[in-house]
Amino acid sequence: MPPRLSHYDPIHRLLWRSTYTSFTMSRVCQVTKRGTRVGGTIARRGLPKYKGGIGLRTTGRNKRKFKVNVQRKRIWVAEIGQHVNVRLSTRALKTIAKNGAYPTLLKAGLVKPAGSQKH
Repeated sequence: MPPRLSHYDPIHRLLWRSTYTSFTMSRVCQVTKRGTRVGGTIARRGLPKYKGGIGLRTTGRNKRKFKVNVQRKRIWVAEIGQHVNVRLSTRALKTIAKNGAYPTLLKAGLVKPAGSQKH
């Protein structure tokens, strides 16, 4: 009878992870490296002091998430002569529109320098 695998065994953990968990992609921009951030909302009531009241009172706090607006895009990079598939935030799309696709993607490490590619 083969020895029973312990849950501490790295191979067993790898098999368990690949079988029972789903690998979802995180919501992170590949150019700006921005991801989901945690923050909060504050509920207030009362009349502000500058309007003649006694000031605003906090009545509650709630946790919330600020999510990045990530889009999948296929961008043509003329300098290397091919398309590049990337996951970008809309802020990164504005950066690409302003500075150009090749310099932005090169700075982010998503494409190699144009001279180093062999055809």
